[in-house]
Amino acid sequence: MRKKIVKSYLLIFLISYAAALLVLYLSMARVFTNIQRTQLFDEIEWIQYQDIGSNTGDYLKKHSNLRYTVISKNGKVIYDNMKSEIDENHLYREEIKQAKATGKGTSIRYSTTMKRVYLYAAVYDKNNQRFLRLGMPYQGVRQFAAVVIPSLAAAGVAALAITWILSRRMSHSIVEPLKRISTTVRETRIGHEELKFDESSYPEVQQIENTLQEMNDEIKAYILQLENEKRVRQEFFSNASHELKTPLTSVRGYAELLRAHAIQEPAQVDHCLDCILDESDHMTRLIQDIMAISKLETGQLEVKREYVAIKPLLEQVVKNLSVNAKNLRFRVLCQDIDVYADRKHMQMLFNNLISNAIKYNKPNGSVLIQAYHKKSDFVFAVEDSGIGISEEDQARIFQRFFRVDKQRSKSIPGTGLGLSIVKHIAVTYQGTIDVNSKLQEGTRITVTLPIYTTNKEFQNEKQMTEED
Repeated sequence: MRKKIVKSYLLIFLISYAAALLVLYLSMARVFTNIQRTQLFDEIEWIQYQDIGSNTGDYLKKHSNLRYTVISKNGKVIYDNMKSEIDENHLYREEIKQAKATGKGTSIRYSTTMKRVYLYAAVYDKNNQRFLRLGMPYQGVRQFAAVVIPSLAAAGVAALAITWILSRRMSHSIVEPLKRISTTVRETRIGHEELKFDESSYPEVQQIENTLQEMNDEIKAYILQLENEKRVRQEFFSNASHELKTPLTSVRGYAELLRAHAIQEPAQVDHCLDCILDESDHMTRLIQDIMAISKLETGQLEVKREYVAIKPLLEQVVKNLSVNAKNLRFRVLCQDIDVYADRKHMQMLFNNLISNAIKYNKPNGSVLIQAYHKKSDFVFAVEDSGIGISEEDQARIFQRFFRVDKQRSKSIPGTGLGLSIVKHIAVTYQGTIDVNSKLQEGTRITVTLPIYTTNKEFQNEKQMTEED
């Protein structure tokens, strides 16, 4: 990397130096050309005071290597100190055209007469009705190259050496912090240990270090999440196998008694069969709950949204569940509202919260059920006067298979998945769950879902159905 940085600096220098030389060359060529033009016009001004028959042309040819030409106003060459006879009309030469138009003219062009490039300057002599023209061989800045190039070359070599030294120092200051970062990352167990970098004076390097530390923290959090998920899966399979094993053991025991004809009395046989049916129902509910929560967690549960009337659905659920809770007092406060949701989800929500309030209630206790809307939210709350939940357990009640008061829970039917299903339904609809509970006083669970609707078309359809 250091070599690439040094090469890049040297390449940038060479390109910049070449560009500077080009600009310098063009600037010097323009300056020198203007100087030569001025000299030619000064010479012409001096010539105007000389006689055409004098030896002015020979003098200029001998001492200045200047081409002196006198041209009539019609373009015919009257005199040329470099060529004795010129028949070609010069009226359309660029410098003559300019002099005819403005009094003065210049041009740089290839001379067909002299077979080389010349710089020409021409002036129109009004008194004598003629053009006076001077020309000199044009080489641009090349004639000064012998003086300028050695100095420029020496300066270029010195600048190149300085650039090489500075680029090496600069590359070292850039590469070394990156090497330290690479060494630190290589020697650190990413996701398990903290990354510790030396403080850098470069903000960009510091930003790289901060980014790597943030990435390491994210990897650590992800690894921790994977470990937690692994532990949860292990607990899930352990609990699921235990929950399935218990009813299977009972079913097998009763079945073996019946097969061995150890029980003969019809009442006892019926009792065994009832127990087998109850345990079968328990396993069926457990498997259904496991499938439901699995689909909710993976997002595979199909959501069929429709306009659901809450009041009749809730009344039906309460009616079904209260059959086996004759000793409890039920109070239902439900607004005649509609939600836009999956009917099965709403039924699962009502079933799980109300059945929990029944199972963990006290004898002759009460159950308060509320369903109402608050702005655009649908709020469903269930409050009981049961055994309550400790603050420590409140953070765990939504975990799969978790049940409060495990000693008492053994005698209470259930899968331990009800509140976990409720939680995932709330997550599916981007809602919230609040739990307020005190031991031996009761529990209130409130679910808020942003699914309340005032769909007029559905309201009209429902009204027509009721009238029919």
